[in-house]
Amino acid sequence: MYQIVLFALLIVSTIVHSFEPIPPIEPSFEQYYSFRLRLSPSYAKVWIIKPEKMLYTNTMLLKEQDYTIQVTADGYEDKIIDIKVDSQHLYPIILEREEATYTYKKMIKRNNIIYENHPFRKKYTWNEAQAYCTNLTLEGYEDWRLPTREELLTIKNMDTYPIYSDGIDFIQWFEENDKNRERNNRGEAHFIATEFIEEMPPFYPLFWTSEKKILPKNTFNKNKPDNFFWIVTFDYGYGGWINSSAYVRCVRDLM
Repeated sequence: MYQIVLFALLIVSTIVHSFEPIPPIEPSFEQYYSFRLRLSPSYAKVWIIKPEKMLYTNTMLLKEQDYTIQVTADGYEDKIIDIKVDSQHLYPIILEREEATYTYKKMIKRNNIIYENHPFRKKYTWNEAQAYCTNLTLEGYEDWRLPTREELLTIKNMDTYPIYSDGIDFIQWFEENDKNRERNNRGEAHFIATEFIEEMPPFYPLFWTSEKKILPKNTFNKNKPDNFFWIVTFDYGYGGWINSSAYVRCVRDLM
């Protein structure tokens, strides 16, 4: 009888232990993304060098973490940077031309105006841009100034497209006229004359003019009236009033 009871207890114990809860499996919250890069030139190659070396392709998804990449293109200096792959960070990466392979005109004559010309990479506030032109000495000339709106519009390739203006559907206008943008050797497109295309900044080419005005309080200027300045943009072919930062192309009158 004792043996039967002991055997029954053993069976019950086995059954109880067999129904012990299984520890839950921790879910994986790892996220995968592609690099969010804006490259200049657009055909540059991207190599991942850390944590392991491989050639990056646009279809590749990577674990959310930090990476070190190397960006290369023929005729340009390589660039190595640390980036974070996630849904938030966008990295504009501009490669500089190798000095031995690249020369450019420092001044371009158009009508009766001389335009400063160089690879535009630095942005200025309007006051900084005005001071830059005032203090500029180029090829022995010191009489540089900010251009007017008309002087910048003159170097657009405006003879190939109708200029955008308020009241026109922008998307329709852009689709109809995108083919008229000049393309440079880096694969970037702008509404600008051919002789100016290679030195244009790759992203958001907004350029200061000498025009300024005080805008009252409104949707875009909620705090107080302030000075705003007209810019001409060469990626969409129009302009507007801003008071942040932009590029500057100084001009001088041809005597």
